[in-house]
Amino acid sequence: MSFIPRGGIGKSVAMVPACGWACSRQMLYGMSAIVGWSKNDPTLNPLLIKEQSHAHRLSLLMNIETHNERIVSIGGWCGVSLVVRKKMALCREAFPFDYILSSFQGIIHFLRDDFDGFFPDQLLPCIENGRRQFAGPHTIFPHHDLQNPMVVKAFKRRIRRFLSLLAQEDPVLFVRASGAYFDEAHQIPEFISAIRERFPALKFRLLFISHYQGEGKKFHTTNPNVIIHYLDTEASWEEDYSRLVGEALGRNGSNRL
Repeated sequence: MSFIPRGGIGKSVAMVPACGWACSRQMLYGMSAIVGWSKNDPTLNPLLIKEQSHAHRLSLLMNIETHNERIVSIGGWCGVSLVVRKKMALCREAFPFDYILSSFQGIIHFLRDDFDGFFPDQLLPCIENGRRQFAGPHTIFPHHDLQNPMVVKAFKRRIRRFLSLLAQEDPVLFVRASGAYFDEAHQIPEFISAIRERFPALKFRLLFISHYQGEGKKFHTTNPNVIIHYLDTEASWEEDYSRLVGEALGRNGSNRL
């Protein structure tokens, strides 16, 4: 049986069975960036989906043809892809971390081990508020039926597309939003090393948005290609994500990693 750390994916503390953890709302979203994640997830709550006219206004201000970076979400929840792909219309292609929950340590593991363990070992769904979802050591699938072979096949295509993109010459801007209960930003150097080990020619930047509000020293870097923002509220996450992505693209430079 797979096990996941109590209190959030990626934390080295007491372990509980994966399914039991995934089926508990408090523990499921303990690894999330936002309190009440499912309530705020527009893919689960249609009432939170805003008119697409806003996306059109943003795309006029920041047309994807005006910069040469490929924008890729690397989790850790669905809100990043909602903003980058739907609200800002900056990414036309689907990638594996778009609409799932994922730990940053899991991203690093998948880069180093060719996505080993991306899918749960046992494709048995848990039920959360009447919704089927699938949980593994580093990922949770709240929107996809992994018992459907076509869904699994689609994710495998997205994985191949992701790896193929990183092997090309196009520069990439990775965007990640991290949780409120564990400061994943300290894993950024390990993420950079994992990218460098497998894709040494890739030019990339990282926009890392953290909702961590705990005590202790926050992670900072002098690397100009790593942009870190700690947010003090989750109430305006859509606006904050849009603003920070826009600012990152405005700082688009030639000295990428």
